[in-house]
Amino acid sequence: MVDAVLSFHPESVLEIGCNCGPNLYQIHLAAPGIRLFGIDTNHQAIAKGRDFFRTNQLPITIMAWDAKDLEDIDRRFDVIFTDATLMLIHPIDEIIQNMVKSANLGIVVLEYNDEAHTLDDTYIYRKGYWKRNYKLLFSQFDRVRSVDIQYLTKRDWNDKYWLKLGAMTIVRLREVKK
Repeated sequence: MVDAVLSFHPESVLEIGCNCGPNLYQIHLAAPGIRLFGIDTNHQAIAKGRDFFRTNQLPITIMAWDAKDLEDIDRRFDVIFTDATLMLIHPIDEIIQNMVKSANLGIVVLEYNDEAHTLDDTYIYRKGYWKRNYKLLFSQFDRVRSVDIQYLTKRDWNDKYWLKLGAMTIVRLREVKK
């Protein structure tokens, strides 16, 4: 995930569903100059992460915010990513649309993916987790230049459900015309 985000050479990154910020921390360790932001609805996790980042004087900003209100954040980010977050939310059409609007360079999602489904054929897969065809979801936007799907291997994540459906979707965007 970190390598995929860094492949865009971003100056700013937003994680949707950051919890207390462990992914943002790993990105900071790999590339300390990037402005890192995260949002999550879990107020306790946000407080824990803020305390850790403040205590360790890390320039990572996380806040309690709902992904459905992404358009209300008054800024854009070079890269926006999720890690096992969208699989917990339904519907996500507005979130996907706002991710495409708010990202400058690209989007990375690590979620349950199923390319056999159409846009109208999304459903709960297991214990409340949604699986979707992310290639179709992102390809419907004119700003999307390419969508690449990389399925997980045992080396990435040795869990039978993630090995069956877990995939990193890397979305490259066209530049926004000013």
